[in-house]
Amino acid sequence: MTNGIDTEKFYTEVQEIILARYNKSFDWSLKATMMGKKAIESARIFVEETGISDSLSAEDFLVQREEMLQKLFPSSELMPGIQDFT
Repeated sequence: MTNGIDTEKFYTEVQEIILARYNKSFDWSLKATMMGKKAIESARIFVEETGISDSLSAEDFLVQREEMLQKLFPSSELMPGIQDFT
């Protein structure tokens, strides 16, 4: 979450897009494994668990993900109930 803005769906969407390039899919078990980790640790899990580490490094994954996220964040909506706090 970024300042009450719901961005989680964008992380999932972007990670699905990246994996689709390698004919792989992003599922809940992978997402659960990645959650709560530091970005680089999560990225390593992402590329290793999906079998794309020979094609995409964890660092390059983070760069690609960040570029894609920055394009999506402006369309983010406030999370339900946040307006009550402003």
